Amino acid sequence: FSRAAFLALVIGLAVFLAVRIKDKRLKIIPVFAIVILSTAFSFLLFRPYLLTRATISDQAVTERTQYNQIALNMGNIGAVYTSRGNYKEAEKYLLKALEISTEIGSLEKIKEHHEYLSKLYSKTNRYQLAYEHYKQYTITKDSLFNEDKSKEIGRLEMSHEIEMAEMERERKV
Repeated sequence: FSRAAFLALVIGLAVFLAVRIKDKRLKIIPVFAIVILSTAFSFLLFRPYLLTRATISDQAVTERTQYNQIALNMGNIGAVYTSRGNYKEAEKYLLKALEISTEIGSLEKIKEHHEYLSKLYSKTNRYQLAYEHYKQYTITKDSLFNEDKSKEIGRLEMSHEIEMAEMERERKV
């Protein structure tokens, strides 16, 4: 993870947070400029690395990270358009962000984009679409929760097995 890639991620996160807190001092053009530049910057930074240094498995991980960043930035652009009332553009960006997130299998981003789309469609009185995206949001959120719980159960089982092995070893001594 290079310094420049980290910088691009931080810029994207800063924009996302600025949109979330609805900082009124931030104008729309600088927001879009930062989001678009951070997306392009991260894309350009990762591409030479992929072509010169990465092994095939490293390429897959790096490309996934790159597309995850692009999906994040497109979702941020969609959120900005939504907050500004430009719903047509918001829908375009949020649907593309959802498509990319689905393609790379990023459940956290898929959940987030379904939630944004549900809110967007609700604001535009398209309640059937809002409901469909809300259902998908809930399903994905539950999947993430179940995945986390399964990992936690696995860790607890492993911890229990280690404790049992230590107790058995102490009994033998």
